[in-house]
Amino acid sequence: MSIGECSMASQPSSPTSDELAPAVDSQALGDIRLPAEDSGAITAQAPVQVRHSRLTLDRSGYRLRSIDCPSKALVLGFDSQIRVETSDPAENQHTDDGDSSAATVHVVAGIVQLEQYSYALVVTDSRTRGTVGGWAIYEATSVCALPLDYASGKLALQGILREQNRTSEPSPAMPRKSFSTGDVAGLATSQLASGGGALDGDEDGGFKWLSPQITRIFRQSRDSTASEPESSGIAEPESARRKTSASLERMELRVLDEIIRVLSSSGIFYSYDCDLTRSLQAKGGLAAGNENALLASVADRDYWFNWHLQRLLLDSGASEWALPLVQGCAQIAQYQIAQSDSLQVCVLSRRNCRRIGTRYERRGVDADGYAANFVETEQIMVLEASDLPLHYASFVQTRGSMPFFWKQPASGLHPAPIVTGEIADNAVACARHLNHEIERLGRQTLVNLVEHKGREAIVGSTYASLVGHCVSDEMIDARMVRYVPWDFHHETRGMRYDNLQQLVDQLRREIADMGYFWYSDGQMLTTQQGAFRINCMDCLDRTNVVQSALARYVINEQLVRMGVHAAPEQGLAAYPGLESTLNHVWANNGDYISRQYAGTSAMKGDFTRTGRRNFSGMVNDATYSLTRLWINTFRDYFSQSVLDFIMGNHKAGAVFRTLV
Repeated sequence: MSIGECSMASQPSSPTSDELAPAVDSQALGDIRLPAEDSGAITAQAPVQVRHSRLTLDRSGYRLRSIDCPSKALVLGFDSQIRVETSDPAENQHTDDGDSSAATVHVVAGIVQLEQYSYALVVTDSRTRGTVGGWAIYEATSVCALPLDYASGKLALQGILREQNRTSEPSPAMPRKSFSTGDVAGLATSQLASGGGALDGDEDGGFKWLSPQITRIFRQSRDSTASEPESSGIAEPESARRKTSASLERMELRVLDEIIRVLSSSGIFYSYDCDLTRSLQAKGGLAAGNENALLASVADRDYWFNWHLQRLLLDSGASEWALPLVQGCAQIAQYQIAQSDSLQVCVLSRRNCRRIGTRYERRGVDADGYAANFVETEQIMVLEASDLPLHYASFVQTRGSMPFFWKQPASGLHPAPIVTGEIADNAVACARHLNHEIERLGRQTLVNLVEHKGREAIVGSTYASLVGHCVSDEMIDARMVRYVPWDFHHETRGMRYDNLQQLVDQLRREIADMGYFWYSDGQMLTTQQGAFRINCMDCLDRTNVVQSALARYVINEQLVRMGVHAAPEQGLAAYPGLESTLNHVWANNGDYISRQYAGTSAMKGDFTRTGRRNFSGMVNDATYSLTRLWINTFRDYFSQSVLDFIMGNHKAGAVFRTLV
């Protein structure tokens, strides 16, 4: 089987829920309950990864029937039950085919439980980023929050159908749009705030725009007030209760809208055939690590963005619908070498979720050694030659905040960083981080691009001393780490970005020693023994420029090694347009990672794209700096709280407090 193929044949043994995820804390997860053990006569079948589902609604709940395997359906009940139903496919053929009331769902992203209400999050539109070796990668572009009640759910489903009926083909140029209950609840809120007659309606009239949960809250509040004896004191004015309920609802909707924004417009990627959370080498050359395994059973928890949102699916035996999402970037380009020979280049970045966050809200590491803005980037090359089997080569680099305790208050354009914690504590955290990366990827070459003078030197010098401290105290193996300081701004001052070649030349021995992963015809020909860990202050702009330079050097070496390079002495210049293609792929990668961490595209993108620095690019960078300052000051605190909630680190109440 080739690296790009992943059959869905039955596997020897089905993964259990215990293998897929830890036990769910019922108190932490709210009122949604798992099905009882005797939940019907569900015939055991080999697990098959669900690709697309047809979403329908009745008064008992949502039903998502697999299009590829119509005998199975996921039921999200309004009675708080989650279960998988099996049936005869023929029974569903006449009801599902051509059903105008059924919407298409690409991915069940998970279930979110706020203080009052619960929602199922589903990807309703996506765009194909391309295929690599036969497996496709998609980017989510539209996410819907389905309220777990009939009245609001019906309206949400109608909204999805309206949008999907506009066009049957997803377009890369289609504007990103997400549906939530905002329209419905927003109308209810406006009625309440204006003192309208929403509370005076009958059973099916005045409350029809509200979810059943909100209806019950308002009706119970009204009834209890009406039955309250006059001697109980002065009752709270009804208008005050209306304002309180409307305020709570607005807070929930704002949190929900931010969750939808993150899932639909921040670079969320997935594949039905390939585990994107791990590199080709980590998977042993196979697309899914285990050709028969569900992706949920093999995905790396550190890079599984929606793991916490999918815990209920995993524990309820619905792992076939639990598709891991990755936040990061997937850029794929095709290049024709000769008439019958071509290569695909994919830059795939996966963001580590352990200390995920925004720019000034997450710096340094935590006590377990997980670094902020830690991203693993893999450049994959697939060579397709007419007279050769497919060849796959990949090269992995990482970026991440300097691994010790430090912070940087968001005050002004250039705030000074502050090192926190004792030296001993910082050394332990640094050693934990580096040892973890050594265990994962091998020998670490630490390239530090911060300035050697001024405010950046505060943390840059601390990093250098801590690495030395860890080596001298034998907290890390001295043979497994090399520290390389390179003041990017000093070396490239005066727009002398050609000086980057000096750094590449300095690291040639390291590149030769670590090598790269090479797989063909069922055999691993070489493996990568080590990785570059590159950082600047934000691990965005300077870091992406250096990573792209190293990646271009490595792909040239790969082409030479595979014996297809027309003129090795000319480098990539021997292939017209190839270097430009790589530049654009890497520049797009930098923009995605930068928007996720800092809110804007990457700086120095003009050099990454064209190989030249110009005045226009400098003006753009100044604009990005001001935009980042505004975002860091006014938006990131709330965004960070929502990210922590998505990861399971915060409860909804903690997020609400950021809105007060």
